[in-house]
Amino acid sequence: MPLTVIYDDAKRAVAERAALVSPTRPGPCCGSRMERVGGIHEDRGRRFYYRRCARCGFTVRHFLPVEEGQQVERPRRRRVAFR
Repeated sequence: MPLTVIYDDAKRAVAERAALVSPTRPGPCCGSRMERVGGIHEDRGRRFYYRRCARCGFTVRHFLPVEEGQQVERPRRRRVAFR
């Protein structure tokens, strides 16, 4: 089951089964208290897992290194014409 992270300063940081509520910015405690949450996920060919601060609940994706020979899907660039 995919994990959803909701960034919201108004809500209290909570960890539920399918969603994590996280503050929008890291706190001073985040440097030393980050813990791995859940399993490995994949998005556009990149593998990652979530890391969450045990004190304030700030959550980020931690990307794993690309393995040799692994194809990474690159996002398509849109050209914008300015008038």
